[in-house]
Amino acid sequence: MNWSRDTYSPDEHYWATLNYNTHLHTPGGYKAKSDPANWTARFVNWGESNCYGRIIRGICVFGTVDLPTLFNRRELFANKFHLNADPIAYQCLEELIINKSKLDLPLNDATFYRRMPFLLPS
Repeated sequence: MNWSRDTYSPDEHYWATLNYNTHLHTPGGYKAKSDPANWTARFVNWGESNCYGRIIRGICVFGTVDLPTLFNRRELFANKFHLNADPIAYQCLEELIINKSKLDLPLNDATFYRRMPFLLPS
């Protein structure tokens, strides 16, 4: 673990290693073959899509005009928001999630998540 002393955010490497190495047999870990085209944890725009906020260190910091794109994403989280850059973008997304929760509306297409290869059959 000495490598983690000068690594930015070593916890992200550690937990991903435990979760995605099937030979470790980690309880609750990923059991299916990894599909890099199917990331659902978080959406990060590294420049492959239009960024209407600001680009900082190669990552899009989402702005208000990015909201329609974010509303239609399947990822569970979006990275990155800076409250001092565009607080309205974050607040609008937060309000959408709260309103859908209160109205008991699905946040996205649940069928997509039910078909994830690592879920146990029901």
